[in-house]
Amino acid sequence: MFRKKVLYIKLWLVNRNMKIKIRIIHEYLSLITAPYLFIVILTGVFLLVRNDFNFIKPKLKQSSSKEITISHPEVLNSLSLKNWDSISHYRVYPSKGHILVRFKDGQQVQLDGKTGEVLSQGQLMTPLLIKLHEGSFFGGKFGRYFFLLLGLMFLTLFGTGVYLLTKSKIFSKRSC
Repeated sequence: MFRKKVLYIKLWLVNRNMKIKIRIIHEYLSLITAPYLFIVILTGVFLLVRNDFNFIKPKLKQSSSKEITISHPEVLNSLSLKNWDSISHYRVYPSKGHILVRFKDGQQVQLDGKTGEVLSQGQLMTPLLIKLHEGSFFGGKFGRYFFLLLGLMFLTLFGTGVYLLTKSKIFSKRSC
């Protein structure tokens, strides 16, 4: 009888120490991964509402006509360019009657498809937000291994959270 009680107390102490160790691991991993999680959530929210705010993506204006009559060399002339080297994206929207030109430096210019007039222009923040959100901002091997480590930390955080939840008083057999 006495030996059973001693064994029960020893097992309880071992489990208690394990629970404390896992709680400490869980708390430190939470502190380490919280800034990255904050960045992912914040950039995700900004990407969801990017069409509603001008500082993320410039507002597009209505074209004078629904037809595109301007040629490619005229687009270059209206942008005061000699070649296409500085342009990263060139999109023609015939149904809306405008042309969007995105430069490699992040500028976006909207041209009227009939007159070639600049309708709007501004800095496009979407590529930076996407790079921050998916982690490619850090680039190279460092970025890959850093995010591999963060992924393993999140997996450990999940596992320790589930363990602590199942060992809590909410899920214990004594509370039922």
